[in-house]
Amino acid sequence: HGFKDANLYSRTVAVELKNKIASYEGVKPEQVFLCAGLSEVLNLVGAVTGLEHGDLVSAHPTFDLMLTTATAIGGKWIKVPLNKQYQHDLPAMEAALTPKTKLLYICNPGNPCSTIVDPEELSRFCERVSRKNLVFVDEAYNDYIPDAEKHSMVKRLKAGDNVMIGKTLSKVHGFAGLRVAYVMASKEFIKELEKYRTWDFSMNAPSMHGALATLDDEMFKKYCIQKNAEVRDMTVAGLQKLGYDPLPS
Repeated sequence: HGFKDANLYSRTVAVELKNKIASYEGVKPEQVFLCAGLSEVLNLVGAVTGLEHGDLVSAHPTFDLMLTTATAIGGKWIKVPLNKQYQHDLPAMEAALTPKTKLLYICNPGNPCSTIVDPEELSRFCERVSRKNLVFVDEAYNDYIPDAEKHSMVKRLKAGDNVMIGKTLSKVHGFAGLRVAYVMASKEFIKELEKYRTWDFSMNAPSMHGALATLDDEMFKKYCIQKNAEVRDMTVAGLQKLGYDPLPS
């Protein structure tokens, strides 16, 4: 269906998708930034926040694409080790903030360590820390969690905190090759992000038509979550047979 617009520039469908995401998430369209996978915005945020002149704080190990990019442009990456449970050590991350900190990055649920932070603790952390620093919560894997909404920090954005929430269709929706994702932040920060994007929209029309369809396809989403759980359990059982003790995921 989406290929019917492949010969057209993508502004119309992009506006439709932005409105749909805003309705889906309960935010305003001007709080949504569309991007060709979260990898695109992870790079743009570095430019917007001036990371080449400051520090970026994250857990370690974590999903490090933006962090290595920030280092490449001259920013200092402050790595805070995970705690003994292989979770983000939020108190240690807060203690690592300095006057030069431009951004604090949290990938939750984690990658490569598939652990999760207590949602109430993370909510209080975001509320407190975002008064001084932008907090970017990457929720690429949030769809796989039971009670996903409870764990999302979109509520902190709705409360007016200085947070940015990243979501992608690359995982549970199976759109990794189609490159569709979005972030949500204050309308002021989204306006700044728009200055750095490639032309009007970096995504193509067929991909965005697909996104419009899959956001409503709860049956497909449940199928993917179920299959992911089955493969996870099979993998864990296989590793345990070999004598390994995998982290709970």
